[in-house]
Amino acid sequence: MSGDDSLRAVFARHRVRLLLAVVLLLLTMLAGVGLLGLSGGFLTAAALAGALGAGTTFNFFSPSAGIRALTFVRIVSRYFEKLVGHDATLRIARDLRVWFFRRALPLAPARLGGTRTGELLARLMSDIGEVDGLLVRALGPLLALAGIALASIAVAAAIHWPAAVALLLLSLLVGIGVPLLAATRAKPSARGIVPGCARWPTKAWKAPPTLPRWTRAMPGARAWTARHASSPPTTTAAAAA
Repeated sequence: MSGDDSLRAVFARHRVRLLLAVVLLLLTMLAGVGLLGLSGGFLTAAALAGALGAGTTFNFFSPSAGIRALTFVRIVSRYFEKLVGHDATLRIARDLRVWFFRRALPLAPARLGGTRTGELLARLMSDIGEVDGLLVRALGPLLALAGIALASIAVAAAIHWPAAVALLLLSLLVGIGVPLLAATRAKPSARGIVPGCARWPTKAWKAPPTLPRWTRAMPGARAWTARHASSPPTTTAAAAA
């Protein structure tokens, strides 16, 4: 462990794996875009060659070899991207637990007395889900998409610069405008969800041990337990009679 034990240092220790995961994801996307373009051009050229009667002179082998190569690259890069990305996610989740306990244990019991048990449980149990959502499904794909957008804009500028300008504006709208709009509209709902993430584990933890914990936390569980506890058990013989 390094001397710097801040939360930023937890992620910085795994920056090589994270960068490698992003590069592999970018390679996967580039292979997918190349596969889409090459296969589309191949089908269009084959159709034109057949319509013009040039099927005997049309080269089928070079596009076919390119499609197979891009497919192989896409499969291999996707596999290693998943391997490296999830390995980095689990390592960061491990270090986050150590980081959390290292700060929580000196606070116990005096300074943690005002913190609900459910809040502590929610923080401890949801870290791997948060990290997985941040790195594997959010940050990595966004960076890879930014690389794809830059490459597409560069190719479009070399062919026809007005198309590059239109693609740049569309990329800014989709990549920045839409997420900002979604985050703004989801903020009121998120403020109500966050307290519930701590309230429900607290109810489950403090409930009486007559039902499974998460069942005990559900609305109406106490009334259901009282009703069925007061009713006499039904035996097989009584049911048969």
